[in-house]
Amino acid sequence: MDNLNASDLLTIYADLRQTARQMAEAGPQPDFYRDFAVAVARSRRDLETSVYLGELAETIRSRSPGNLGHGLGHAWQVALDAGAVAAVEAEQAGCSSAETIHMVLLAHCAGLLHDIARSAPDHAAEGARVAHRHLERAGVLDGSGIDLVTFAIRHHEAFKPVPPSPSTAGHIVSGSLYDADKFRWGPDNFTHTLWQMIQTAPPPLPRFVGYYPRAMAVIADIKTTFRTRTGRAYGPQFIDMGLDIGNRLLAVIRSRYGHLLP
Repeated sequence: MDNLNASDLLTIYADLRQTARQMAEAGPQPDFYRDFAVAVARSRRDLETSVYLGELAETIRSRSPGNLGHGLGHAWQVALDAGAVAAVEAEQAGCSSAETIHMVLLAHCAGLLHDIARSAPDHAAEGARVAHRHLERAGVLDGSGIDLVTFAIRHHEAFKPVPPSPSTAGHIVSGSLYDADKFRWGPDNFTHTLWQMIQTAPPPLPRFVGYYPRAMAVIADIKTTFRTRTGRAYGPQFIDMGLDIGNRLLAVIRSRYGHLLP
């Protein structure tokens, strides 16, 4: 194992990434995308056609090298799902059409900006501060809207206490961001995020495999933390799908590369 250089390791990890993606593609989509296809399609349309959201996306793209694997691709997918969850939650709460549209916009902003300071020691708190400056400078959202977005960003980390949301809108925006972000702990973790995070400094394979038990346990623990009704209903399936891929991938590692392990 000591004879493997960074290039050799990256080749191994590229093989494992491709294998994980094939596993995900061969399996079913999470039920969330089937049951809320209309909300997801509308969320995607708004993300793709809004000039304002496009400018926010460019902000994330320019900062991607420092986001530790949580660049624009991750942010865009979180924003997409957060917008859909917000729409579903707002409808269930009896919000008006105008209120729903506004909450979806706020969820999109939160999703795009939530990891803008990912490399900071307290990335959620720093991200909220950086996002506040960007949103205030843009001049599209009013003060209350900016406050809801930054509240959501400040409290999107897992396993940390969360103060009561300031309002129904606050609960919907914050919960939608959190749940959409934690959806990514499912298949996305093994098809994209994991490999992007190790790209710049690939760990030795024994160390990578040594991380597995604790990492899988942490992923499993996220199932009980979803915050919205929609997240609690659909989030655990995302996680179970990710755990299934992770377990099968570990078997592949032992089969293909067991000779490199202790």
